[in-house]
Amino acid sequence: MPPVNVEIDTGSTSSRGRPPGHAWLIRLRRGSRSVITTTGLSRTSAEHLAKQITSLLAEPSPKGLDRT
Repeated sequence: MPPVNVEIDTGSTSSRGRPPGHAWLIRLRRGSRSVITTTGLSRTSAEHLAKQITSLLAEPSPKGLDRT
């Protein structure tokens, strides 16, 4: 099974009516399937959230060493 990729992008449809700085979205993609999880973010917020999601989806830490 292909891995899940986390992408940030600007969405033309999702950005309508939003301030110019808040037009970024988060998309999860596996192969040809994708889902947009969040819209209306600033680029900084989108990058931060993408890093958190990527970390969450990464291989789990060894038992007892959870980074929460």
